[in-house]
Amino acid sequence: MNQIFVFKTTGGEEIISYVEKETDTYYLLKDPRALVVSNIGEFQLAPVMFTAAQGKSIYLLKSAISTWSDYVRPEMEDGYRQSVSKIITPNKSILHG
Repeated sequence: MNQIFVFKTTGGEEIISYVEKETDTYYLLKDPRALVVSNIGEFQLAPVMFTAAQGKSIYLLKSAISTWSDYVRPEMEDGYRQSVSKIITPNKSILHG
């Protein structure tokens, strides 16, 4: 299972992530990101655990989840994929030479 899900934790945090594995008690998440609001009111994605090694998987206990969905809004899914990608996308401005 390598699908993107969005979770709402019992603490109110929203997490978007690839799900590598599901058991009776937990999800194994790869590259999880938390939805945060910037100081100018825009939504951004940030690592769920800043002290955990980036690119590694973490466990999310099912008892910590209040709700989840396997449908992620397309613009959020695109932002998530871009935030975990190793590929740097160029600015979309017109180049002048």
